[in-house]
Amino acid sequence: MENPYNEENIILIREDSEKIRGRILETAVTVEFLISKILVEYFAEESKKGDFFRYIVSDKITFDTKKNILASLKKEGKIPADTFYKELIQDLEYIQIIRNLVAHTILYLDPNYVNSYSREKTTLSFTGTKNYGQQIIIYHEDVEEDLKKLIYSFPKIINTINRIITGLENCVAEK
Repeated sequence: MENPYNEENIILIREDSEKIRGRILETAVTVEFLISKILVEYFAEESKKGDFFRYIVSDKITFDTKKNILASLKKEGKIPADTFYKELIQDLEYIQIIRNLVAHTILYLDPNYVNSYSREKTTLSFTGTKNYGQQIIIYHEDVEEDLKKLIYSFPKIINTINRIITGLENCVAEK
């Protein structure tokens, strides 16, 4: 039986997927770590910061919970509003969605997609129950996103992550 796949394209698809997914997941971890640092600074006494981070914040509190605590602190004025840019929480929600999407997908290896792969976009297929079998498309160049159709732009994702990291680092630096 003849192999229906262009093997060279599969290699390119894997390389592009690893680059895109790896960058998104790695920077999302950085974002979560910075939020954790802010929460530790706010809630823990100096002598207990290491333990508070290690035993509570890093392992027991989800990204979503950390984001919600941060939003509440900001809303209630516990952290100065000028510490954050206006869309920080909205940007965190966007990155959280994308992080979760790419963490629960596999390579989309439909023969038509593989054999016509042009490196303009990476397509991934959901493995989770909620969106099982749907595809997420991440364009390698700057394009108009359509979040309802799960169409994303890698440069926009990275720009958003960089904006978040800068905003959170500024907050950490002000403590």
